[in-house]
This record gives sequence, structure tokens and C-alpha cells, in this order.
Amino acid sequence: PVYLLLIHWYGGDLSLSQRWGPAAAVLLAAHSSYGVFWVYKDIWFPDSGWQIAQNLLGFVLVFVYPLGAYYLPMFCLVSRQCPLGYFSDGSEPWVLAIGLWFYIIGFFYHFCGDISKDVQL
Repeated sequence: PVYLLLIHWYGGDLSLSQRWGPAAAVLLAAHSSYGVFWVYKDIWFPDSGWQIAQNLLGFVLVFVYPLGAYYLPMFCLVSRQCPLGYFSDGSEPWVLAIGLWFYIIGFFYHFCGDISKDVQL
């Protein structure tokens, strides 16, 4: 929902008519699918570190940090107000290819590592 709100707030839609449209679509699909698979992983091989009950402050702070770091790429892409600077406008194929490559490799190592912990520990 945060990514869709950022796209809408900065005048975008998912028609890919903006210059940053392809990168925004890839970010939205990648982070959405990652969230769905995270829930799947949590059901079938949960991490005991995430099973601890939290108070309201802890719940809210999870959305600030570390999840706030996941909101930054879309904010920087659609707002053009990134404090970290820019190296692309989001429409270049090489940026999409590198981004998807990092996503797939990171997804593989993260989930295989969690499965390995669940099976061996």
C-alpha cells in the first residue's frame, strides 16, 4: 500500500506513461511478491526471532526502521527528492536488469538461508 500511495501522491499511475514508470512497476512487483513470499515463509518455516510479542511502540517502529529503508527507493524514484542523489531516471533497461538481478539473487540467498536454519537448527 505504501508504494501505491507514493505513486499516486506524486501524480503517477500504473499506465507506465511516466518516465520512471517501468522502474516503478518493477519495484512494486518485486516488493509486493517479496512480501507475499515472506508471509508464506513465516507460515511454513518461521523464524523464532519474529515470533516474540511486541508492544505498540515496537510495532510502529518496525515500519520506520527497518521497513523505512524499503520505502526509500520508490520515494526517490517518483518524487525526485532523494537525499542520496541519482544515477538514473528509472527508464533505462540496464537499471531494470541490474535491479531484478539483485532481487533474484537476494531472494534466493535469503530464503535458502532461512530454510537451511529451519531444517538444521
